[in-house]
Amino acid sequence: MTLLTPGFLAMSSLEVHQTAEEHWRRHGTTPIKVVLFAADGVPHLVDFEQGIGQDAAGEAVRAHAERVGAVAVVLTAIARVAEVEVDLTPREPDAGPQPDQATPAARLVGDFGRAVVTLAIWPGRDLTKALRSTILTSLDGPDVLLSAREGAPADPDDFAGLITWLTGLLPKRTPEAGS
Repeated sequence: MTLLTPGFLAMSSLEVHQTAEEHWRRHGTTPIKVVLFAADGVPHLVDFEQGIGQDAAGEAVRAHAERVGAVAVVLTAIARVAEVEVDLTPREPDAGPQPDQATPAARLVGDFGRAVVTLAIWPGRDLTKALRSTILTSLDGPDVLLSAREGAPADPDDFAGLITWLTGLLPKRTPEAGS
């Protein structure tokens, strides 16, 4: 029996990412793809309708992951990427009336753009890999995709929220069940 290995998961995520890059080059977009991996290394493509929304997509992935006993997940999609600075400065209690502070002030501090992003997550091994291919947009020409090899390495910390969400879609495993 073949078992899922970190190297196989990394190679598979690169193949998924390169397929998404090629789809973007041909069609100017790439659909969201989610591939689940069982402990035996068998990949399972999650089939869901594009544009169904995050909650419905999450439920589709969660149900499929439970059916196949998934231990790892690879997701690829087009993402909006930006550096944001959030003001979390504590307010003085005696500073008088304050505007509604339910949402902290935020501002863009870097470039705003799009990218083809692929994340591979294997919580049982504390393994997370991220690939990003930047989409360059100019005012006077067509969009250009820099492949993951041409661009800067992706930092999984840039996608912490998405990684947490994806991890939560995988079945909870006890050590006895082969996490």
